[in-house]
Parts: sequence; C-alpha cells; structure tokens
Amino acid sequence: MLRRILVPLDGSELAEAALPVAARLARTAGGVILLARVIRAPAEYEASLAATDAWIPPARPEERDEAAAYLARLSGWEVLAGIPTEIHIRPGPVAPLLLRLIRDEQVDTVVMTSHGRSELSRLLMGSVATAVARESTAPVLVARANPRFTDPLPAHGVSGAPFRAIVALDGSALAEAAIPPAARLVAALSATQPGTLCLLRVVDIASLSAAAAYASGVPGGTDLVADARTALVREARDYLEETAAHLRAQPYAAQLTISTSVVGGADVAGAIIHAAEGDDDANRAGKRADLIVLATHGHGGLRRLVTGSVAGELLSKARTSLLVVRPTAVSANALADVTHADRAFRRETDEAPEASAQ
Repeated sequence: MLRRILVPLDGSELAEAALPVAARLARTAGGVILLARVIRAPAEYEASLAATDAWIPPARPEERDEAAAYLARLSGWEVLAGIPTEIHIRPGPVAPLLLRLIRDEQVDTVVMTSHGRSELSRLLMGSVATAVARESTAPVLVARANPRFTDPLPAHGVSGAPFRAIVALDGSALAEAAIPPAARLVAALSATQPGTLCLLRVVDIASLSAAAAYASGVPGGTDLVADARTALVREARDYLEETAAHLRAQPYAAQLTISTSVVGGADVAGAIIHAAEGDDDANRAGKRADLIVLATHGHGGLRRLVTGSVAGELLSKARTSLLVVRPTAVSANALADVTHADRAFRRETDEAPEASAQ
C-alpha cells in the first residue's frame, strides 16, 4: 500500500504540509514519493479539456521550467532526505489528470491537503481534493493542516501519545475494505507506542426513540421499542467484535490496539465527526482522533453507513484528517480478509423476507 506515494502540489505551503506525512510513510515501507504538479495548458485549449483522453498540448516552456524547478527544490528538502522521488508535471484540468496519473503510474497511496491556492493555475482546491478522494483507484489520505497530524513524529514519538484512527463501518464488505489500508497506515504513522484503531458503527436509534412516544399508547408498545433498540445495538456490537477479532489475527495489525464503538444518530456524518472530534474536554484529555477512515461506498438503507454522500460530508465538514478508500481499489487479499462480512450480510438479507412476513 505504501510503495508508490503521490503528493499533488500547487506551490502553496499548505499543499507542502503533506510532505512530512508522505515521508513518514515512505520511510516505513521503503516507498517512493511522486511529486506532481498540474499546470495550465495554453488558454486556447483549456476550455475543451474536459476529458484526459483528448490530446493535450505541451505547456508553455516557462511554466514547465518553473514547475520543474519547484519540484526539484522540494525533492531536496531535508524531510525527504534518503527517500527516492519522482517528478511529474502535467498540463490540463487538475482532477482528471491526477486521477489519470494515479492509474498510469500505479500509485497505491495519495497524500494531499484539502485546500490550497485558488487561482486557476493552482492545484489543491477543496473541490479537487473531493473529486480525487471519490474517484481515485488508490486510497487517498486527505491531511488537514495541523501539527498533530502533519508532523506525526514529534506529536506521537516525543509525547508518547498513540496515533488514533476511527474506521467507520456499516456491516458491508464494501465498507470493510477500508480496514487493511487503515491498519497499515496507522502502524506506519505510530511511533514509540502501538497505534489505536477504533471500529465504529452508527445505528439509527433516533427513529426508535421518536417512536417511543407513540408506542406508549399501545399495550406493550414501550417494551417493544426498548427491545428493538437493545437488539439493534447488540447486533452492531456483535458485528464489530467479530470484525475486530478477525482483524487482530492479521499480521499487519499485530502491533495495533483495536477497540470498537457503537454510537446512535440519524445524522451519520455528524455522529462520526462527534466520535472523532468530541468536545473541548475530550480534546484536552487527548481523546480526539487523528484520522477518520471510510470507504466511498457501502450498502444503502437506514441501517447502512458509508455512502458517497457521507464521504462527501466528511470531506467538507470534518476538521480531522481522512483516509478515503474506494472498495474497487482493494487487492484480492484484502477482500479475502473481509469475506466474512459478505456471509453475514447474506444471512441478514436471507432472513429479511421471513422477518417482514411476520
């Protein structure tokens, strides 16, 4: 997962804040860092470059020379000392060209910040980060610009605070596809102490609570609502514990502390953000998560969690760094690690008609 790491850059300090994270990952895995910059094509072509399969003319020599000098200077930074680097310059539309670069160069991890300069010739606008995170064939680490994450070695090595990530799950193999990349990344970013991986599931108990007011007028209604709520939470806990036990048996998770958490809420993205960021007291106590991990797709329905819309909300609202994984990008071995979720889902759907008939 960490052999070829792409860092998109736009000339801003904020975009460059992704470099220490990429360096940490590359050193851990012996990986290569690809420094990339997308520059403008000549103006007469730019409006028609909606698809990267179209022919794109070379950029103006002075722009390409400037970009090459900039990336060469970055490759000589002390933070990248000893790490092999490659320089990639592309003219044209930003997000499509980054996605094409990810595919063509067999990138297996992207590290980028969520905002950069906003001029047309600049790269890391929030919309670009969102587009890349949604469509990338490689996991995308969207690093928020704060010292606790972008400078993980002092934050977690000197202070001794373990690196903590939350993985949002919904019971599907699609959502579980984010677990192996998350475990490997947390292990790489942890320093003297094992990292912590918390498997999180959001259950919609709010609708059951709302139904309690109406159920009170029906004989036995209150007990039925309470039993349904208990069963929903118990099912979620059992699923998380089974998943955690399976994860603990994997070699890539051997050094991690793995926990589980079930939270209630109809607003899935809001519940994940609160679990990760908490309140001021939680932050002072060091309980704030360093990373939220999720897949871009999961199962639909009220009881299912990770959908594209949730990923989009987290990208736009969360202050915590994100690791976004497309399930189709996961290797066959990683998918084999989560096939137990497929079996559980089939059992659940097979039982659904019988339950509804009752």
